[in-house]
Amino acid sequence: MNINLEKDNLLICSYKLHILIKEKSPHCLIKKYISQVHSILDYFQNTQLQIKPIRFYEFYINYITKWIYSLIITSKHLKSSKYIYLASQFMITLINNVDYVNINELHKLDIFITLSTLLINLKHFKQTPSIKLYIKLLKSYLNLYYQIDNSKILNTNDPYELGFLLESCLKIRLIIKYNIIDSKLLYKLYDRLLKQSRISLNKIQFKQYSINSDAYKWYSLCIGLEAIKILDNYYINKKFNDIYNKNVKVILKYYSMKRNIISNFKNYSYNKGNCNAHKDINMIMLENTDYPILTI
Repeated sequence: MNINLEKDNLLICSYKLHILIKEKSPHCLIKKYISQVHSILDYFQNTQLQIKPIRFYEFYINYITKWIYSLIITSKHLKSSKYIYLASQFMITLINNVDYVNINELHKLDIFITLSTLLINLKHFKQTPSIKLYIKLLKSYLNLYYQIDNSKILNTNDPYELGFLLESCLKIRLIIKYNIIDSKLLYKLYDRLLKQSRISLNKIQFKQYSINSDAYKWYSLCIGLEAIKILDNYYINKKFNDIYNKNVKVILKYYSMKRNIISNFKNYSYNKGNCNAHKDINMIMLENTDYPILTI
């Protein structure tokens, strides 16, 4: 996959990397793609036209965390510590540059989940002095980013944000089993995410037989709904056993929205609304609607 700097950003690049890994592309191709992305980032860091994600504007936090997550799954897929080092460097740089006081609770949650995933995977590698140092540095941030104001976790009618919430339910439940932070605290967060997801799903409306815009936002919701289906399968297969199974079942009743959304954009909204304006992100997110996450 080549990178078109005019169209691609870290979010699109992350989803492209997911596809390369999902399709079990040759390792050399995956490595080449990551090198391309990083060479472009380095180039823009050294010009007056700095690429925006490197400046860590709040709007781009999601782009950066998604790329960090992509590097984590690459390190696991390729069994290479190189990419877990890169992920750690990105995370430390991100945390040291964000305005913690003023970023919203959604982005705090995003950073917390990505940070937790990074720490879990760092422990799977040989505990070299470098790995131990990264773990020590990153652990010092963990409690800070757990301090998410549960009362503010998302009351949203934005399908993109709701997709993230649903995906977060799956990731938090997977993170719980690794005991990197008090499980009672994480269960409290898990409970809040499930309840808020249900509330938001009950309010959101999708016009199945009308022309809709912002396909990528609705595809994000599709990815989130697929994450809930995966979460439900964990309960069905007895891999998870807790009191929240019923909550997951209630949310799963909305799964038919995924089929309706994808059908609508194929049959009603394709090349209409503003689909062409977001063609690249629309296409790449559609390709990922069946694979919300590749690993914790």
